[in-house]
Parts: sequence; structure tokens; C-alpha cells
Amino acid sequence: MRIAVVTQPYYPQAGGVSEHVHHTSVELRRLGHEVDVVTAHYPEADTPTPGVYRIGRNILVPHLGAFANVAVGRGLGDEIGQLFEARDYDVVHVHEPLSPTLPLLAIERARPRTLVVGTFHASARRGVAYRAARPWLRPYSERIDVRIAVSQAARRFASRYFDEPYVVVPNGVDPERFHPRTPPLDLG
Repeated sequence: MRIAVVTQPYYPQAGGVSEHVHHTSVELRRLGHEVDVVTAHYPEADTPTPGVYRIGRNILVPHLGAFANVAVGRGLGDEIGQLFEARDYDVVHVHEPLSPTLPLLAIERARPRTLVVGTFHASARRGVAYRAARPWLRPYSERIDVRIAVSQAARRFASRYFDEPYVVVPNGVDPERFHPRTPPLDLG
């Protein structure tokens, strides 16, 4: 299958979603799938990386005491639409699918016959943005064919605002790397 994995946060920015996307993409490629990561340009990531398409530029926006990644730029929708048409993906897998900008544009620009998968990572007690934008986000939520939550907490949080079925698939672990017979790292 040809798969686009769309994510706001990605390398060189370290974090849970970046790690999840990278390692899942590596494993899918190992299984024989053609996988492209679609993300934003980061100032420190000026070297092209095979299998990574960068659209717009990333900015950090203060959000709930932390920072959210948001892609900005002119023509983002057209650029992602052209990529989707040229690459003709079977699956568009969107991380934090109801977040601006690349995730929403990916859902909007996915071709009608393309399977859209959304993975929800966030959990919080309240989702002010989700609550306020729920009417506007509803059509995007309804376009998602399969909803994955990385934890029960993420499922509860997302389903509080978008009452759809979610499959809980916890973050994975590489059994070759984290195996009891693997010698410990020398941190020395």
C-alpha cells in the first residue's frame, strides 16, 4: 500500500508523536509498504530526507501551558492536494487529525476513495478548543474512517467532543531493541 503519514510535529523536533510516526513508518516500510511522512519545514531541517515531504513552515504557538506545532504558509492546501494527487495514496494516516493546519488540510484534500485514519494522542481534563470548534470540526471528524487513540485517556478525551468509535492501540515497543537478552547501553 501507499501510505501518507501526516503530522505537525516531526524531526528534528523530538517528542512522543515524532517518535511514534518515525518508528511506525520504519516498520510499515519494513513490511513492504511505501510510506511518506508529510510534515512542515523546520528551520534546523534544511537537508532533504527521503520519504519526507515538508509543506509550509512550522511555528510554535502557546497552548495550554506548552507549545503546539502549526504549519503556516501560502498555498498549503493546494500543495498538499497536489502531493496527494501525484502520489495517489491508498491511506492517509493523520496524527492529531482535528488540529490545525496540516492535519485538517490532509483530511480535506484526501481523495474520496482514500482511507483516512486518525490517531489521537492528546488527553486533558478539558478541551476548550475542541468544544468551541466542534461544529466546524464535525465534517472533518466524520471524514475519518478509522479512529485510533493511543491510550484510554486519549480515547476518553476525544470521544467527549466527537462521539465516534475509537480503537485503542497503545504506542508500540521495538522488541528487538528492548529485549531482555539485548545488552544494556553503555552510558559511560
